[in-house]
Amino acid sequence: MKYLRKMSKAISIAGAAALVCSSVTPALAASEEQFDQIAQPAATQYTSGQLVKADGEPVRAGVPVQVFAWPDSKRLAKLKVGESFKMTEVSSVKTDASGKFSLAPALREAAKSTVPMSVTVIATDGKTPYQYSTELSSASGDVSSPALLALKGSDPSVSLGAGSVVMKPSSDVNVNIPVGKMASTASVSTPAAYTCSTRLDRKVGTSYAQIGATFLYATGAKAQFTFKKGTSASLGVASSASGKKGTFNAGGTTSVTSDAEIAFAPRTGGIRFYKAQVESGKFSTVCQNMAGPGIRVSYQVRPIDFTGGTQNAKGTGFSENHRCVPFGKNMTFTKDKSRAITWNKGLTLPSIAGITVSSQSGFSTRTKVVYQAGKKNRKLCGHLDWPAKNAGSIKLK
Repeated sequence: MKYLRKMSKAISIAGAAALVCSSVTPALAASEEQFDQIAQPAATQYTSGQLVKADGEPVRAGVPVQVFAWPDSKRLAKLKVGESFKMTEVSSVKTDASGKFSLAPALREAAKSTVPMSVTVIATDGKTPYQYSTELSSASGDVSSPALLALKGSDPSVSLGAGSVVMKPSSDVNVNIPVGKMASTASVSTPAAYTCSTRLDRKVGTSYAQIGATFLYATGAKAQFTFKKGTSASLGVASSASGKKGTFNAGGTTSVTSDAEIAFAPRTGGIRFYKAQVESGKFSTVCQNMAGPGIRVSYQVRPIDFTGGTQNAKGTGFSENHRCVPFGKNMTFTKDKSRAITWNKGLTLPSIAGITVSSQSGFSTRTKVVYQAGKKNRKLCGHLDWPAKNAGSIKLK
């Protein structure tokens, strides 16, 4: 990392805005927070991708695409300020004639882990950088698909769909050719693989991520949300080419796993949003072109770990009532298995990043919501589907 400061003056910014799937908006200041779940449950994890130019046209065939794994949140939480680590390459493929590439090799590595694997996908076409952070998980059925795992990086059968990420040129990465070293045309136009190292520059503070909600439209009923030890949440990441305050944009997501159980108090009425405190760090990543002098530099503010702190806030509900089922008196309904729910404005990162990004959590055997009807007959309604299916949020009325 010694060359980071030396090269800073020689760095030039390349490309336009990077693709993001997190919403970038000012934080809500109202005492009653707005319901802002995305229109559909969280999409299946990415299984393929495509690199496109600023005008939307695909890049040429043969552009190297690498996937680097981050340490899990437990290891990141133990890092000392100034400590560096080498990023682990879990996949190296090339684009096909349509700019498409497969994430199957990275998914095979993710299948070996018991927790979601946080990764950064990088590529450089000439002097144009591409970068995006996401998670790959063994929990998805896609990981065990023989057809998917058999795909090669430039296999023409790679298709784009709900599980595909389209990556545009990134303004959050600096591409540099060091002063005093001349790069050949070949090494610039057809970059080889990179090796990357990352340093924790500093801890930047704490903030609260939304991890769940309950919706009670009746008195005499109860609801409780529990976020148990071992639960992983997908939280937004901010990226910057300079690392300076005010220059960060949403740059994907990372996975953070809780080391403690958080059982929020049962509610007997109203709408509540549940939040867990997370600590974030500012990281700098330097990638060296292994076949030439090219260097990529980028900065990220990313959540590191849950602290154990909690908040809950009064919120607004959703109006859909057409996916309702009878819920008899004295009955209990437990939701502990479902696709994840993404909250568009679920996390405001510390002030150095200054943006609001998404948070995502689902129900599992470790995380659940429980509704109790009480002494009257009620109804349970799903926001996106029937309560027992991929309902997203659930209300009792």
